[in-house]
Amino acid sequence: MAQPYIEEGLSMQPILMEEWRDIAGYEGHYQVSTFGRVKSLAREEWFGNRWCSLRERILVSIPCGQYHHRIVNLAMNGKHAWYVHRLVLGAFVGPCPPGMESCHFPDRDPANNRLDNLRWGTHQDNMLDRDKHGSLNGKMARTWNPLWVRKGKNTCLSPT
Repeated sequence: MAQPYIEEGLSMQPILMEEWRDIAGYEGHYQVSTFGRVKSLAREEWFGNRWCSLRERILVSIPCGQYHHRIVNLAMNGKHAWYVHRLVLGAFVGPCPPGMESCHFPDRDPANNRLDNLRWGTHQDNMLDRDKHGSLNGKMARTWNPLWVRKGKNTCLSPT
């Protein structure tokens, strides 16, 4: 298996250990990892008329939308669905710069939300990556991984 790498300055450093960081706006409640996993932290919360103890657990992400990017639902003063790749980039790289969007590269698999597979890039960067990886009209070519191709429509409530 190829060694995962993350760009750090001009050198490439391998990602060997999973690192967890708080999600902006959800500090003390949720964290995201360099491996693209999201967890709910152990805490006490008020539910209706009593306090409940919540244990730490990894959240299940589900495919969403035409391209089947993974989302998780985070709740704090209401529930909100977030794209996992945006949470990873936000926690480890920083907020999305103006005029940029998230790019899955080098493998372009929408389920691979590891930090070493994500970057902020322009829309043009995303389209060039799509062409390099055999995408057809914005959809992935079925030859690389037919398992994620599903019938039906999914909707998302979160920003892209």
